[in-house]
Amino acid sequence: MYPDGYFTAGTQESYNLTGSNTNGGLYTGTLVLETQSATTFNSAQAIPVDDELSLTNTVNSTTFTLTAVEYFSTDSNLELLGYHSDQFVGDATPGTSSLSVIPQTASIGDSGSVGTYTFSNGDILTITWKLTQASGSNANLVMSTTATTSTGTTLLTEENSFVIDQDGNRQSVLIVLNAVSKGISLTVSGDKS
Repeated sequence: MYPDGYFTAGTQESYNLTGSNTNGGLYTGTLVLETQSATTFNSAQAIPVDDELSLTNTVNSTTFTLTAVEYFSTDSNLELLGYHSDQFVGDATPGTSSLSVIPQTASIGDSGSVGTYTFSNGDILTITWKLTQASGSNANLVMSTTATTSTGTTLLTEENSFVIDQDGNRQSVLIVLNAVSKGISLTVSGDKS
């Protein structure tokens, strides 16, 4: 479900985005994904993929940027070993939780777990995937993330839905970010540039 070369250092994907939030904000911006050289994460060799979402509110000219790094295993399983985000404290690691392999090929209707990860302050990330039908022979690769406190209170949910072709090449993205604790939902989408 990932395109050829996605985990090669220097590979970059960029998307031009527009959208709005539930407070009346109108947004333009970009999502940039870039694969970095292999490094060590949580005592294991890993492939880091940087994730930067930059948006400008065209109503009041305010801007914000959300950055994160996903760390994938260097073997053929390409398990998501952990996660770092400027929205949380420290790195998210699986601890004793088991990780699931994200398959390289899948059929419409397939779904599964990616893993459950815990930050140093106890906040928890749960990540899942599913493949749904898009137009023509394309599919939607939907990555869903839920962040909760250690006591189970939901902080935010995020759904990134990529339209992919049969080779996993991404064509566009739809991002729905729901900041539950703030009562705001943001939806942006756009084509790969």
